[in-house]
Amino acid sequence: LTGNHFKIKTAQLALEPFGITVEGYKTELPEIQDNNVVKIAKEMALTEAKKLGKAVVREDHGFAIESLQGFPGPYMAFVEKNLNPQQVLNLMKDEKNRNATFDLGMVYATPEGETVELLHQVQCQILQKIKTNEQLAKDKSYDPGWSTIIAFRDEERSWAQFPYQERMKAFTTNFRTLGEKLTNAK
Repeated sequence: LTGNHFKIKTAQLALEPFGITVEGYKTELPEIQDNNVVKIAKEMALTEAKKLGKAVVREDHGFAIESLQGFPGPYMAFVEKNLNPQQVLNLMKDEKNRNATFDLGMVYATPEGETVELLHQVQCQILQKIKTNEQLAKDKSYDPGWSTIIAFRDEERSWAQFPYQERMKAFTTNFRTLGEKLTNAK
């Protein structure tokens, strides 16, 4: 349940080996406000599965910075639109603990109300400075946003500096787990 090209591509990459076809679907439902990404995904998935009469998948993301008491959490999309990477670095300038988690909550729901609920947490950190790559720096049509200041835990390269396929391994865990569950259920 998304019109987000990045999320659709991620799902396709992970589910294609299982023979599962992925279609994007932009829902018009308002997203519930909650601090739990799985709860947000579940509400949307159950409602849309019943409405559409077919199984759907919804994944919601959150980003929790430890030293900021879990901020911005599931409100990351809103906050990322309003705080650029340099503003986040300014906010973090005196913080020694730069650890964070990128939370990926996924729910597969059927029209009958059955669900598979998954949560994967990617351990990461806020870097000390913006790090991009030459290709991204030249491409003025693409804004890598916070991916220029976030790195996997104990890694020096920002997410923006990682090759796409390598980076996607961390973000496709829920989809691969779902693919295995659905394939084994047949």
